[in-house]
Amino acid sequence: MECQSVIFWSLMLVNGLTTGNAFEYICAYEGEPSQIKCPVTHKSTPGDFQKTIFAPAWYKKNESNGLMKLALETTGRITSEKFSLQFWPAQANDTGTYLCIHLNISSSELSLHVHRRNEDCYSSDCTYSNNGMISKSFTMQCEVFTNKKWSDYITGVPAWYKGCNFLKKEERLHFDELQKSDAGNYTCEVTLTHAGKDFSIKRTTYLMLEDPHEMTKPKILGEDIIHNVEAEIGKELRLNCTAFVGYSNKSKGLIFFWFKKENSDYENESFFDPCNGMSNKEMQCENIFTKVVEGKIYFINELQFQIVQEEDLKYTYICKLGNTIQNDNRTYILRKKEKTPDISKHVFTTGMTVAVVFSSIAIVMVIMCLIFRVDLVLLYRDLTGKDETLADEKEFDAYVSYLNEYMLASEEEREFVLQILPNALEKHFGYKLCIFERDVTPGGAIVDDIHSFIEKSRRLIIVLTRNYMSDKAMYEIESGLHIALVEKKIQVILIEFKPLRDFKFIPDALSLLQSKRIVKWKAKNSVPPNSRFWKNVRYLMPAKPAKSSANMFSNPLFWVQKCIYR
Repeated sequence: MECQSVIFWSLMLVNGLTTGNAFEYICAYEGEPSQIKCPVTHKSTPGDFQKTIFAPAWYKKNESNGLMKLALETTGRITSEKFSLQFWPAQANDTGTYLCIHLNISSSELSLHVHRRNEDCYSSDCTYSNNGMISKSFTMQCEVFTNKKWSDYITGVPAWYKGCNFLKKEERLHFDELQKSDAGNYTCEVTLTHAGKDFSIKRTTYLMLEDPHEMTKPKILGEDIIHNVEAEIGKELRLNCTAFVGYSNKSKGLIFFWFKKENSDYENESFFDPCNGMSNKEMQCENIFTKVVEGKIYFINELQFQIVQEEDLKYTYICKLGNTIQNDNRTYILRKKEKTPDISKHVFTTGMTVAVVFSSIAIVMVIMCLIFRVDLVLLYRDLTGKDETLADEKEFDAYVSYLNEYMLASEEEREFVLQILPNALEKHFGYKLCIFERDVTPGGAIVDDIHSFIEKSRRLIIVLTRNYMSDKAMYEIESGLHIALVEKKIQVILIEFKPLRDFKFIPDALSLLQSKRIVKWKAKNSVPPNSRFWKNVRYLMPAKPAKSSANMFSNPLFWVQKCIYR
């Protein structure tokens, strides 16, 4: 043990902590075993003896790109076996970037992607590809069965399927002579045993066939030969070059790469190194990967700029593809993307001024509408000729209740109720009123008559005075309020003829009426037909076209009344 510690710390002091540049992509399915192997190099590990003594430490990158050390157990779902990290089985949340560190002198990044299997017979996320020649023999190996890292856990031989159809159980699938119909997806299923449990793992390989007498001409996708690309200084940029290369990824003599030329010097060419998955903000690199669609192979070469600099705009970038039959290329020219200019002070000031002005106008209009609401409603009625009294089977527009003792009423109060009010509303504005003292024939049943006339009216006008109410007046108001507040068949209009000092004699039900339905008579100021008093009364009355006859206010009687109230 002491010898091992001396060796370990000696290597630490001599070599220090170095970071390798290995990068590997591992594809797995949820619910199946998966394994990540730490690619330790002999350069950083002096001798197999050291490998067997010091197992690597495993880390996983978290969302903040920090490292989280994995706590591994021999009997857990995630275990460490020699230089491998094993998942029994893999789960969706295992997806991520892993790091193995051996003796603190070797570090490698490995990207694990765990996919969900679809409901089909096979999934295309982790599909391999294999190539064969028509009329030639061919043997297909099961990747899981031949992989040494699974050899200690395999039980039995693979089961082979083509599409959804079972073929046979054999270590390998052999074709004496390939036919065109043999192309397709082949899946091998292998059983692995770990800690007394059986696990199934499947791998699908797409068999692509080529005619030996045909040679595919590679071609870069897209019709435009020259591409102008906007690049923002200080931002990341990726130039994508996708090419169809045929039906075999073993095409002989195929080249596919990026290079750049300075715009002022087309002789000197500079090439790019492959991306290695490590973070380097100054690096420009190319990353090539393969995509298979319906048996066709596409190569995708992505030129990556970690950070675009001003100097990068001086070059022209060319993607080149070719083989012994045909060459193809695409040119990319970077243009500096201009940042959206800030709003000028003049435009901002003008915009704010316009916004404030229009907001002020809107506020003023709202206030004006509130102040002149009554005038606007009356104007609308006059312009449209709106009539709310049609076909409602009512005989009167309003029933007038005179709430004072008949024998004690003052002369001016009686004149208001029996002359001024009906002359204005009936003769000028075209309404029909029902006034008990004027319209009801004496000798009948007062209670029945009052209730009947209120039922036939669209409004109930209650004129409040300082004097005490009679029994008849009390019944009028109680009957009307019941119809208004309980049956909701009539609306009440209160007219305060003289300011009231004592409200004790007024029924409590009147307090339920909104104050906006109370209209105050202000003597001489309320006499003119365009006064606020008559406008408010008309506003509360049902909409009805005014009479077109001569204005009753030209009658001398009204001017006499006006003089009386001076």
